[in-house]
Amino acid sequence: MALKDDYLIDTLADMGLVTNSQIEEIRAEAEAAGQGVVDTMLAKKLVAPADVTQARAVQFGAAVVDLAGRKFDKETLDAIPRHVAKRYRVMPLEVSDSGIIVAITDPSDLDTIDSLQHLLKRGSFEYRVASDEQIDAALNRYYGTAEETVEI
Repeated sequence: MALKDDYLIDTLADMGLVTNSQIEEIRAEAEAAGQGVVDTMLAKKLVAPADVTQARAVQFGAAVVDLAGRKFDKETLDAIPRHVAKRYRVMPLEVSDSGIIVAITDPSDLDTIDSLQHLLKRGSFEYRVASDEQIDAALNRYYGTAEETVEI
């Protein structure tokens, strides 16, 4: 995670959200506490979760998508089986004959992206970036928790 953190920290700095002196101060504090630098920045409210989501998207040339209040139809939800959506923490956004667009929290997670492409076999595969909180809320709302089933 340290390498991914470094790229993300650089992107946050490039966006003008943190300075190099702030980064060095937080890095020392994070290392002393055994925490990630970005996690420490979030805990100290130096950056907001939305800033981190935006930085992740910028880093990989992806668009940010807002899932709050978004409605998902049954056909779109059926494109990704519940167990796959929950395991990889993704939400299907659009489905067509030629491919699928999904919301993901971390576009640097190549294992997840490769696994989804392999499992879904949907032709073209595109992703958008959403916050951890929005992905979790959408998964719980539309796919339910482990103990429940959700009907659309």
